[in-house]
Amino acid sequence: MGVRGKWFYDLFKSVGAGGSKEWFIHKQISSASKNIKIEWLKAFFDDEAHVSKTKKRIVLNIVNKKGLIQIQKLLDDLNIESRIHGPYKYKQYKSYHLKIYGNSIRRYFSRIGFNEPNKQKDLSELVTLI
Repeated sequence: MGVRGKWFYDLFKSVGAGGSKEWFIHKQISSASKNIKIEWLKAFFDDEAHVSKTKKRIVLNIVNKKGLIQIQKLLDDLNIESRIHGPYKYKQYKSYHLKIYGNSIRRYFSRIGFNEPNKQKDLSELVTLI
């Protein structure tokens, strides 16, 4: 079942929702309080991030470079350093990776974390490895 009302679709689109290559972080989030930014990032990372204990990093693999740059800015606002790598070939798209390493993983853990239990467990284990 999809969204039937165009007004409803337009409302979501106006605040940043969109396809994989079109979404953005609305200025109401990017200029919001620290707590709002944390909750937005936590929700996004719960859905999209991967915790690699073997490579000791947190990774987002996203086809939307502009959106990834906006995420990097939110992380910067919380003093969490990250790097964007790519492009990489992903199916017929270009994909980009945002990676969090080292002490920034500890800051991510203490300031944001995950709601998703398996990712939070992996992150807790990763923090003990670095």
